[in-house]
Amino acid sequence: EENEHDDDDDDDDDISYEDHAVVDADVDVDVSVDVPPPSSHQSQQSSSQQQSQSQSPLRTRTSYKHTRMFASNNGNVDNDDINGTNSSSEVVDATTMRRSASNEDLRREAGTTSSSRSILSMGWECFKYLYSMILLLFCMTLFLACIFTHQSTAANYNLSPIGAFCLFCFLIAWLFVMEGGQGCLVGLQLVHERIYRTSHPRAYLNARIVNENDNMERFIVGRQFLVICILFLINMCGSAIEGADINMITTTTQSTQSQFHLPEWVNVVFLQSGVAMMITTVVLGQLTSQVNAAICMLDFINNYFMLLTTYVSLAIEWSGLLHSVYLVQYAFSRLSRSDEERGAGSGSGASSGASANSGSGIFSKIWFWSRVIMSCTILCFSMAVTIQSLLLGQGGIFTKTSSAWAIVVFFTLMCIIGIMEGLQIAAFALINLPEETIRQHTLAYMNCKLIFENQHLRPFLIGRQILVTALMFFVARITALTSEDINDINNEGEGEGEALQVFGLSGRLLPNGGLFGAFVLTILGSLAWRIVASSFPIAFMSNPLVYVIVRICILIEGSGICSSCWVLARVQKMMTGWQPDEVYLENAPKHGTEPMTRQEEDVDRCFGVLRYGYSLALLVFCVAVFMGSILADGGMSTAVNYNLSALGAFFLFWFLICWLAFLEGGQGCLVGLQAVNK
Repeated sequence: EENEHDDDDDDDDDISYEDHAVVDADVDVDVSVDVPPPSSHQSQQSSSQQQSQSQSPLRTRTSYKHTRMFASNNGNVDNDDINGTNSSSEVVDATTMRRSASNEDLRREAGTTSSSRSILSMGWECFKYLYSMILLLFCMTLFLACIFTHQSTAANYNLSPIGAFCLFCFLIAWLFVMEGGQGCLVGLQLVHERIYRTSHPRAYLNARIVNENDNMERFIVGRQFLVICILFLINMCGSAIEGADINMITTTTQSTQSQFHLPEWVNVVFLQSGVAMMITTVVLGQLTSQVNAAICMLDFINNYFMLLTTYVSLAIEWSGLLHSVYLVQYAFSRLSRSDEERGAGSGSGASSGASANSGSGIFSKIWFWSRVIMSCTILCFSMAVTIQSLLLGQGGIFTKTSSAWAIVVFFTLMCIIGIMEGLQIAAFALINLPEETIRQHTLAYMNCKLIFENQHLRPFLIGRQILVTALMFFVARITALTSEDINDINNEGEGEGEALQVFGLSGRLLPNGGLFGAFVLTILGSLAWRIVASSFPIAFMSNPLVYVIVRICILIEGSGICSSCWVLARVQKMMTGWQPDEVYLENAPKHGTEPMTRQEEDVDRCFGVLRYGYSLALLVFCVAVFMGSILADGGMSTAVNYNLSALGAFFLFWFLICWLAFLEGGQGCLVGLQAVNK
């Protein structure tokens, strides 16, 4: 603390505490910037804490303790629920409210001892970890076999198997950094960078850049487009081609050889539908990073790869590609000004991001609105290309099928993804409203109760992450316009298809791989829905589909299909030696390999069961083989060399084993009892 006070004369490093409302740990509304006015009881608590913590570095630490996200409580630290187009204060508000709503659940889970949980519950958790790891390894094997047998779409882009594999590894690593990095940067907003400037210099650079002006919202907008582009690129290099079958491998002589002997339904379910690719991406690239980034924020972003991601995300937003979303933001901010939900959401705040981007000078406004016009033009062109390709039957997996069916599926998936993107924003925005107000809207109240009660929050967030990623992959497969598709739809001379003409441009001049679909999905299937949910949270939560979607998300998480992320996160944390943030911010003692959360305890228990189980199975197998060699007809052991019968050798062996056991244990007992009076 003395070292921290040494820099108080530095004007650039002064901590302004007036912007933070300190609320007691038992209050559900968490520390935030520009939070709604607290109740009188909360105000009294805030005043008393302000007096006791006047201008102390502990004040910042207290804010940090209230805003950190724990892996054991939701596992999904992906801040996709944050409105990427809101102001920085609203970004903090949405995140901290979500963390506060689940901190009580965390304390309840962390304090739960093994003795208070049933054997069936612990056994089910261990089973989920085990079968999820087996499923992950199986999916990775199928996925990589598809790439290295030239049966992935990478072959359409003249990518060698080694090149496709390296590209996939790079994209997964980048996705890993992005998914956990955003949660870290948002979670560290209320912690002054000076505190960890020396211990984590690269984390300091990341936070310093993002916390400057309105860079946080710009980072979130650019990062969202980057995430979707990476998912589309993974689909481009790893999706199985039509009729892929890893049971057969094609050689240079076009002969085939059986490899795996798997049933046909395995190829259909895991390869042709893309399930193997989806599970591999969700576990390795998203959930695992979010689990560790939840409690090790400083260590997670203390690298140059995250710094590169920050610059790239800001550059994407600065380019103006996504500025059309600010037009939507302006429209809904005006609509929400007169709405009764202004207290819960974003009436005036929804437009703050666009206002900050547009600036106050004439040149700033011209620069801003020129990028808005450019973004709207690109959006219209991308939508035209996507719809035209679907109408011509060249929409990825819907090749040569009904164009009407393809368009219906495309827009249906866009709406479902949009609902899930805005669902969390709307749900957490309603935390600020009195319960009596929410009760007046039956469906909204029922949906909020389903999410926040009975420890459903963590399963919902994890299941939502899995479902959103799966649907994004499916949209990528629909909108991907491969090189073969472009050649087909421009092959007018042979009469094999219609020419793709969009605004007078031939399809041969268009980039392929689903870039247009990614652009449309980012704006119309993600960011725009977040703005709607932020502007009208009650109306959004009153959608009957919300209840069904929440139930499906909880069911997906309960199945344990991606529970392997906890195992991988535990292994990664032990290998890297990452420490919880309180070790650096609160001088807490360093942690070793002991578990910190209930999930880590379950993973360790699962490892123990596996070690004991396979060791016992190995012992039984060895004894069976050994006894079989002794008791076999004619004798297969050296006992026959001494004219010992099989039965005599059997009894002699067990007599010697028992004698050896007494000898080994007896010596230790006699030595240990030497100092005891007989």
